[in-house]
Amino acid sequence: MKRNLLYILLLMITTCVVTSCKEEGDSNNEFSNWQSRNNEYFNKVYKEAQTASSTNSNIKILRSWSLGNELQKPEDHIVVKVLENGTGTKTPVYNDSVYVHVQKRLIPSATYPDGKIFSQSWTTEVFNPSVSAPIEIAVNAQCDGFATALQHMHVGDRWRVYVPYALSESNAEGQYDLPSHSMRIYDVTLAGIKAEK
Repeated sequence: MKRNLLYILLLMITTCVVTSCKEEGDSNNEFSNWQSRNNEYFNKVYKEAQTASSTNSNIKILRSWSLGNELQKPEDHIVVKVLENGTGTKTPVYNDSVYVHVQKRLIPSATYPDGKIFSQSWTTEVFNPSVSAPIEIAVNAQCDGFATALQHMHVGDRWRVYVPYALSESNAEGQYDLPSHSMRIYDVTLAGIKAEK
């Protein structure tokens, strides 16, 4: 009797282990070839922006603020699609704190066709500035790509910002459990610049 119970217990444990391994393997497919997929996605966005920016002022390619003029590789830049133009006249500088509405996504994948949202400042499903309070962030605490975008924005601007993974790494986003080599897609509205004291 004890021997039969032992066999049944062993069979149950083996079944659980095999099942959990299969589920883990399936979930990893979400991010298989992740680095090359991120490179391809950003290069596609960059090439489309190169073509469109000559005739559309709402498409911009900006070199990272922290890199010298001699760098001209696509991954040294961010791509911006202006969704709304603000009425502000000032832009933040690197040491400023700003008030923003922001949503951060990864590139599209099988499970997340619009990209997995890993951070969002608003609580509604769709952004609505009349019911969403902006958050305060320091420009210099953001990754190079996001900091570059913020320093070019005017109050009221709403941009979609594509940041290659080389300009996406920062301590500010270390709290998220993201796959390595993840580029970021930001939907950001600059709501204000914190007044200096």
